Amino acid sequence: MMTAESPTPAGHSPADTASRILRNSSYQQIRSLKCSYLDGVLTIEGQLPNFHLNQLALTAVQDIDGVERIENRVVVAR
Repeated sequence: MMTAESPTPAGHSPADTASRILRNSSYQQIRSLKCSYLDGVLTIEGQLPNFHLNQLALTAVQDIDGVERIENRVVVAR
């Protein structure tokens, strides 16, 4: 989980930064999520087994430079 703003390295998009953060998660399921970015909106897509992991993923990427809104397209299995 992140508590400070995550800078986006020069030459990388916020989607690249978000993907890197999620790939480095200690939760294997979170590592498979896909990210895209357009006009201040970070979109996260994929499937997770529960709401808790969904919230962890969203929290991990919430403070990335340039992201004004997160569109959560993650499907939570029931």
